[in-house]
Amino acid sequence: MNHFTYENNYGAVWILSHSRSSIQHLKDWSNVGDRTGISILKLLRHIGVDHEVHLQWIPSHVDIYENEVADDFAKQGTAEPLCSAPSLTYDEIYSIRKNKDLKT
Repeated sequence: MNHFTYENNYGAVWILSHSRSSIQHLKDWSNVGDRTGISILKLLRHIGVDHEVHLQWIPSHVDIYENEVADDFAKQGTAEPLCSAPSLTYDEIYSIRKNKDLKT
């Protein structure tokens, strides 16, 4: 998605995912406290300044060509090494939540 932060010559952005739980997690944005979710929301907010952003759930295994391509990329990604970033501690989560509450 970093490509979207540098290019500005497109209209609405549609993100298609067969992970319904991920979309539901991001939909409840005020309760997102995990590092990955916060990072995604920040990027979506940045993209959303200039573009309408849509998250759309699509069922998996229904022979949608683009979905099959995305699945192939995901399979390739599983062969890459895992991220070595440490998980968040309770204090970090509390601090993030506290800062978010202060801004509202």
